[in-house]
Amino acid sequence: MREWWKTLALGILLVGLVAVVVEGQQGGPPLSNSRAEKPIEVSFTTGSRGHILVDVVVNGRDPVPFAIDTGAGRTVLHQGRVSDLGLVQRASEETVQGAHEESALGFVDVESLSVGEAALGPIELATMDLSHVESDDMPLYGVLGFDVLSRFDILLDLGNEKVEFYRPAVSLNGCTVCEGGIVVPFELVMGTHIAFEVTISGTPIVAILDTGSGRSGMNHLAATAIGVELPPTSPGRHGPALQVGEVHIGDDVLARDLMVGVVDLPAFAALGVAGGPAMLIGTGALVGRRVGISYGVGHLSIR
Repeated sequence: MREWWKTLALGILLVGLVAVVVEGQQGGPPLSNSRAEKPIEVSFTTGSRGHILVDVVVNGRDPVPFAIDTGAGRTVLHQGRVSDLGLVQRASEETVQGAHEESALGFVDVESLSVGEAALGPIELATMDLSHVESDDMPLYGVLGFDVLSRFDILLDLGNEKVEFYRPAVSLNGCTVCEGGIVVPFELVMGTHIAFEVTISGTPIVAILDTGSGRSGMNHLAATAIGVELPPTSPGRHGPALQVGEVHIGDDVLARDLMVGVVDLPAFAALGVAGGPAMLIGTGALVGRRVGISYGVGHLSIR
């Protein structure tokens, strides 16, 4: 059971730094692309726990793997890798709420950061310990969070393992990543995390898109609402696995026979959704799909 919930350890990071992100980091340098009319296309690999890993160049050094994490409020560098990149961390007294527990936080200044042709720096990165997410077959230097991802409209092609970065659309009609399939509006809870409504057994549930996790999870209120009675679990503790039949977005099926973990994560409370049925949608629910995220017009597409 413990192994199941390791896959949620990366998602929903840095919800305690929303104000810093919105005031100091959102926006940043414009998309740098010599082919302005075309997207920037980058290949990714899928980690053994479902993480979407892209090569990131920090200060002109050799590329290193970062995870694309819509569940992270800010871009983060693994504290255990700071010296590997020739950087110096600034200590702080701040902590941050992760999926299960709080972690110590630091900061580091990066002169340049890039993914493919997308120039993302200079930028101040948060630092925290991500060693619990790494494995022997998945070294991890950091995660790309909201402050970077929100500069673009993004198309994640999980079948062909590539991601496309577009200039943010200014209208739904001009939104390339919103074309086809399931198209629904989303809200940014706490200003950073993509939230939309799904239904299971006819019950509406607030869903948070969390590409920083391979698995999906729900709170006990969601399990009870769909008719599953489970013993209570202490906040942040590992919960049982539950198979749900169909997860719907409107009249469309997002996933069938989805396995979810059931636990009242502190992150649900930090995001303000713990008072009702809530769940995290990880990449395991999206296998083979093309997922479009338009931060420009606030719409999500799944095809």
